[in-house]
Amino acid sequence: MSVRIHLSIVVLFTACSVSLTAQDRVQWKFATGQTLNYLIQQKMETSTRLGQQIVKQNVSQNIDMSWKTLGNGASGAVVEQVFKRVRLRMEGGGAGTVEFDSDKPNPPNNPVLAAMAKSFSNIVGQAFQLTMTPNGTVSNVTIPKQLLDAVKDSQAGREGVLTEQMLKDMMKKSAVMLPAEPVAVGDQWKTSQVVDMPYGTMTVNSEMTYAKKEDGMAIVNFVPTVTIQARDQIPVKVELTSAAGRGQIKFDLNQGVVNTSILELKLEMAISTNGQKIPQTIHNLTGMTLKKPE
Repeated sequence: MSVRIHLSIVVLFTACSVSLTAQDRVQWKFATGQTLNYLIQQKMETSTRLGQQIVKQNVSQNIDMSWKTLGNGASGAVVEQVFKRVRLRMEGGGAGTVEFDSDKPNPPNNPVLAAMAKSFSNIVGQAFQLTMTPNGTVSNVTIPKQLLDAVKDSQAGREGVLTEQMLKDMMKKSAVMLPAEPVAVGDQWKTSQVVDMPYGTMTVNSEMTYAKKEDGMAIVNFVPTVTIQARDQIPVKVELTSAAGRGQIKFDLNQGVVNTSILELKLEMAISTNGQKIPQTIHNLTGMTLKKPE
């Protein structure tokens, strides 16, 4: 699994604040039996310098997910999440232009698409469970065997592969998290997350601001700061030379759900492998949108 995919898995939200002015409780309201449908969209532009040549690749990915609340307990709500559909388009790179849609059952002739179809067939339709508190803290992640096998299969024979524990930790720390206490417009707070990845440890420190309340939505802006500590004893080293980004969460105060979230990042890094240092720039835009009931 490539560095950019690992980076894309990580969604960077966490918050906690107390205010003495007019406050809002910006927290999930889990109702047993409730199903939420989200569209996760990602656009990524990668530019890699290989000697005097610059190789560019654009990746567009849409994932339809459903969240169903199975019940509520002392430690939080038990939520079942299912990947319903995956659509992917890649332009540039050695494979040229490649498109994939899990809703199209015809087996692809392209070997790249065939490999994708094999992996996604083990992912789409599989349900995994987790426990989530009203502020978004995740625990007790259960990953279906087919999903784990698909991840392992995509990384067969590679160093620094994604383990089951790493996948669980990423899911715990990549949730859209919200304040544990009520917040007021103008409140600011800091968050910190540490995520283990195959190529190193990513630390994300974010500055959060409750910017305004608009049409029943709490608007939270945030600025993430990203650092990566390379992992020892693997052949590929990743050095993050610069990072800049911004994001926004729109939370529906009446329904108690995230309506939209968006994160824009620009990462510049150097990838060292086989005695070479390869510069790479990644522009990443990731969004999450609540879909209207059909």
